[in-house]
Amino acid sequence: MIAIGRLSFLTVLSITFGFLINCVEEKVGPPEDVIKEAKVKTESIIDKVKLTDETITGEPELIEEYWDKENKRYVLKYYVDTVHG
Repeated sequence: MIAIGRLSFLTVLSITFGFLINCVEEKVGPPEDVIKEAKVKTESIIDKVKLTDETITGEPELIEEYWDKENKRYVLKYYVDTVHG
């Protein structure tokens, strides 16, 4: 009986801890280093594409950025002008 009581207490504790982590993550979002890393990687990819794709004109414009809570990733959306429109 004591073992069952301890087990249920640990289960409640772990569920509560998991819930608190999710609440903090939803309110705060990702840490600053995750945002910086996402921006650096995205800029690197954009630079590579600009070197190989001659249809891109002008500089890419950041139009939206947000924390995707469901997939736990930081999303950056860019608008890019191309020769073809």
